[in-house]
Amino acid sequence: MTLKVVTRGKSRLVKSVQLAQRAIFLNAYYLAFFMVIEVGLFVWKGENLPFVTGILPQEVCLLFILAFMEIFRLRIANLGNILEAKGAAISVIVYSLFSGVGIAFFAVWQTYVLRLEFILCIVYLVFLLLELVLFIVGVVVYQPQ
Repeated sequence: MTLKVVTRGKSRLVKSVQLAQRAIFLNAYYLAFFMVIEVGLFVWKGENLPFVTGILPQEVCLLFILAFMEIFRLRIANLGNILEAKGAAISVIVYSLFSGVGIAFFAVWQTYVLRLEFILCIVYLVFLLLELVLFIVGVVVYQPQ
């Protein structure tokens, strides 16, 4: 995306990483899809699988913490990419690492991992890796002009 921005009387072209913007857009929709499926799977697990007391609510809380962290990360990514903010791009890279650990937890370390969850988490990690690579490119591209 190329925009003309005027700041302090100077005009310049904004060259945000368009692929990163598209990845952010798709990731936002995938996050909503992921959350709906995960909540449904947790309801099913709670009804059909034996859990030690207190484990299921902890895992559900971790899921919602991950969702809020992802919403925050996607918002920073969107604004940082549009505004070409190097600091925001670096923040997104750091938050992506934490999100990756959270998603890996749901793919591998939770009490019961269903095949569907594993596949959903792997797809999410691929999206996250794609964004991570694009924002590393963005940090290189966002040079002062």
